[in-house]
Amino acid sequence: MKTTTFYFSEEENLRFAGVKKKAEENLAALRLLEELEASGLPATPAQQEALIRYTGWGNTAVYKHAADELDGMLDIPTLN
Repeated sequence: MKTTTFYFSEEENLRFAGVKKKAEENLAALRLLEELEASGLPATPAQQEALIRYTGWGNTAVYKHAADELDGMLDIPTLN
């Protein structure tokens, strides 16, 4: 499997989102990661762009916006 390094395009504006948007992007990245691991395929450039948006859960407010779905994901052995 050939891997490539992901770079944002020069046109890409890095944005700073609020807690709700960060929670949504984190959950989307985790869902996508689960799909990629199940398929065994490498991430496409578009998928890499979604994965790079993952910022973690350091801000309690971000976690609160995603708590129900995140708690369910943490029950999945592959994400523990």
